[in-house]
Amino acid sequence: MDAAINVGNSGGALVNSKGMLVGINTASAQSDRTGIQGIFFAIPYKQAKNIMDKLLADGEVKRGYLGLSGTAINQMGAPVRSSVESIAGIQITSVDPLGPAWASGLKANDVLLSVNGKQLISLSELLSFVENVEPGSIITFKLFRNGNLLNKDVEVGRLETSR
Repeated sequence: MDAAINVGNSGGALVNSKGMLVGINTASAQSDRTGIQGIFFAIPYKQAKNIMDKLLADGEVKRGYLGLSGTAINQMGAPVRSSVESIAGIQITSVDPLGPAWASGLKANDVLLSVNGKQLISLSELLSFVENVEPGSIITFKLFRNGNLLNKDVEVGRLETSR
């Protein structure tokens, strides 16, 4: 955004030129050394509403967790470098040995193709989907491993946050 946030504005509404709420102001970063007047941040409205709904319903925000990282790859198995290039899947690069993905048998180099029957289109989409799944729920991945198509059920864990 290009609107300045002053001290005390965090939590305020970010509206577009039509007066529609598009986000919640959160922070600014400023530097006297570089002459930058400031970079300003806001949480998108949909994300803020999702958090609010969870807080009202449960008194807390519970986020799902798998314990894996990966990279989007194309049909040739090469990393996708552009947002306009279509992806074939998400290749797992590492798995937390204490996480739900490991416990369910997911491994580094597996290529995740879909979750609950929905084709994956980006790593960020997968992470967003998982964080909004109720911990303890079972999700099913279709994946490619060593030339074979497999289905793996994973019980989503709970993302623990430091307090």
